[in-house]
Amino acid sequence: MKKLALLSLILISCNPANRAIVNLNGFEQFVNTTISENSAYSSKNWADADSTFKYFKNYFSKEKLNLLSEDDRDKFIQLEGKYEGARAVYSTQKLINDVEEGAKDFSNRAKGFIEGVSKSIDSNVIKKVLNNQ
Repeated sequence: MKKLALLSLILISCNPANRAIVNLNGFEQFVNTTISENSAYSSKNWADADSTFKYFKNYFSKEKLNLLSEDDRDKFIQLEGKYEGARAVYSTQKLINDVEEGAKDFSNRAKGFIEGVSKSIDSNVIKKVLNNQ
């Protein structure tokens, strides 16, 4: 009886459709973890997450998606969208932060430029006035 149970377990785990379900569950766990923890993610964390996402996308090629039920295919596609949405929010926020930082740097540079121009003009004008008298 134990041999039959073990053989059944081996056959079930070797079935490509069952492996696809196991990977779908892993993908779901990955996406849900990413969503719940992404507010603390650094660029490195996102790079690692993107690599994991790419692994799952490659694993679920059309051939593997066809092993899933229609509900599971829909679930995979929704999970893809969920991850991509979280990634888009991070990318947009990073872009906004970069633009804000760049604007601050530009503002400081512009202030310095204007100060440099005005001091140069003032000293040149004073020198001209003194030389012309």
